[in-house]
Amino acid sequence: MNRKVSELPEAQQISDDDVIMILQSNENKKAAIDKLLPLKQASVTLDSTVNANTNYTVPFYYKVR
Repeated sequence: MNRKVSELPEAQQISDDDVIMILQSNENKKAAIDKLLPLKQASVTLDSTVNANTNYTVPFYYKVR
C-alpha cells in the first residue's frame, strides 16, 4: 500500500530501538534512532567564567575533534 508521508500516523512513543527512514544521496535508507541521537549532542568549552542568571552567547563557529 502506497501512502504519502503526510498520511502516516504520528508516532506516540519513540525508543532507541525504533528505525526511521532517511533520504541519503537520493536513496531511501533506514537508520536506528540510537545512531542519530549522538549526532545531536554538542559540548562547549569556555575560556571565561559565566555567572549564574546571566545571558551568554555561544560563538557560531565550532571545532570538530
